[in-house]
Amino acid sequence: MGGPTAASASGGGSTSGIGTSGTHQHRHHHHHHHHGSSSSSSREEALRRMAKLVSSFMARNDCGPFREPVDWRGMELWDYPKVIKKMMDLGTIKRKLDNHKYASAFECAEDIRLVWTNCMTYNADGSDFFLLAESFSKRFEDRYRKIRAECMCMF
Repeated sequence: MGGPTAASASGGGSTSGIGTSGTHQHRHHHHHHHHGSSSSSSREEALRRMAKLVSSFMARNDCGPFREPVDWRGMELWDYPKVIKKMMDLGTIKRKLDNHKYASAFECAEDIRLVWTNCMTYNADGSDFFLLAESFSKRFEDRYRKIRAECMCMF
């Protein structure tokens, strides 16, 4: 009798724990906001850092498959456009950043995530390309989290 109730209680405890730590974090972030007037410049700073991040990824030797649009015609991947609804690559993102096409770092991050998810969607789970995209994705999320933490605005 006592077992299930104890288990459910501990389960409830952990979820409420997550909830409370979440709220603390929010309260914490608002202290950061002492220069609300410069929100546009911190947004630009975040986008500048995104551009740096994209460049650093493109400079990596293992980034080849993600640097430019997938040449699905050249590789005769005729089903590629059927499987992948919105093609995306880092070169395109870099150009969009250079031409100020992104309103926010968040918008840019959405495109960057597409590069990895497209690759993971098209390639078999566990294949070399899949694993490569997965490792880039993890690396990106780590770096993006830092950018968000340091340029807390417009997010």
